[in-house]
Amino acid sequence: PPGNGMYVIFALLGTCAVLMAIGLLYRIAAIGFAVLFTWVFLIDQTWYLNHFYLITLLGWASTILPANRAWSVDAWLRPSLRSSTVPAWSLWLLRFLIALPYFYGGIAKLNPDWVTGVPMRLMMGDGANYPILGPYFGNDSVIVGFAIGGMLFDLLIVPALMWGPTRIPAYLAAIAFHASNARMFKIGIFPLVMVAASMLFFPPEWLKPEVKEGEVPPAAPPGPTGPLTLRQKATVALLGIFVTWQLLMPFRHWLYPGDVSWTEEGHRFSWHMKLRTKTASAVFRATDKDGNPLDTFTKPQDILHRRQLELIGERPDFVLQYGKWIGEELRQQGHEGVHVYATVMATLNGRKPQLLIDPEVDLVTTPRTLRHNDWIVPLTEPLPTLAELRARHTQTGQLKPPVDAATDTDPLMQQEE
Repeated sequence: PPGNGMYVIFALLGTCAVLMAIGLLYRIAAIGFAVLFTWVFLIDQTWYLNHFYLITLLGWASTILPANRAWSVDAWLRPSLRSSTVPAWSLWLLRFLIALPYFYGGIAKLNPDWVTGVPMRLMMGDGANYPILGPYFGNDSVIVGFAIGGMLFDLLIVPALMWGPTRIPAYLAAIAFHASNARMFKIGIFPLVMVAASMLFFPPEWLKPEVKEGEVPPAAPPGPTGPLTLRQKATVALLGIFVTWQLLMPFRHWLYPGDVSWTEEGHRFSWHMKLRTKTASAVFRATDKDGNPLDTFTKPQDILHRRQLELIGERPDFVLQYGKWIGEELRQQGHEGVHVYATVMATLNGRKPQLLIDPEVDLVTTPRTLRHNDWIVPLTEPLPTLAELRARHTQTGQLKPPVDAATDTDPLMQQEE
């Protein structure tokens, strides 16, 4: 939106969040929050984050939850809303949504790169900035222990929170886990969200007031009896479709060949969180219909945000999208038969840089599709060992190899770089 439109949208989001928290006009506020947050989430794919996706799902779930039946302004103003119980599906839906990033985050870590500890070593850097544990981050056993421990935490935390004897230790472990993540990595609000939301796995009775001696605790109302109504059937069907979709969606990258961390095909919406380090350098070049170079298109650094510049070379679909934008810009300048190409060198988890896409593919005529893109070059560089990373750090002071897409034989690419 023009002018201060985005500030207005975020002000409305904050207002909706406050109204939801105090339970005032809850249903309207929840719908407003879900619509606005989803729009913000979808307008720029370079800002895709798994916890934004999680909040989007929680926002839409909130539109159907009876979350204003107690401890709310709505229940105070309208006593007929007040109730000490909610349908069981509402609690289990929230538990399901919180379990998704935990469980699928653990499943995603069951890959050869992660279990070697190399991505963890690269993400931790030299450890000099971390108190107490910093000196140990150079130890290979510690690095592998962090990697395996993180994987086991993700896989086991939900069952441990569900089981009474392990619930309290598991929750304390969750606090420690998310606190350490917040210290080590820049992951925004995700640790706070998960620490708070993990309390959903406690039994509902823990929030009820203590029953005084001699008082009889109120009995829960009986569940529905008889055949389901049309509305109940519709609710069951929609929840069933939603849950099935969420269970299957994270596995769709198995339908594509190659390493999902390299090709990015099926990476989003799959809860692949903090699994890899990837850097790239991209150089775009354009020619007219006769093959003459064109260098009148706008340079990326002149129109793209810093984060867009960082990610444009790492994601093949970003490269394709930007290449088509260049082609359209040149067409509007009067050029006909424009061809746009990109040379992208990328490194994944400390590997030596290699081509990410075929540099001879015309980005203007290549279609955008959900099918596998065979113009993505398969990953062939081997994963370095922890010992090789140590040696590289000793020799160059860097854990990651430098990435440069420019060559000495292409003056236009040098100019672009």
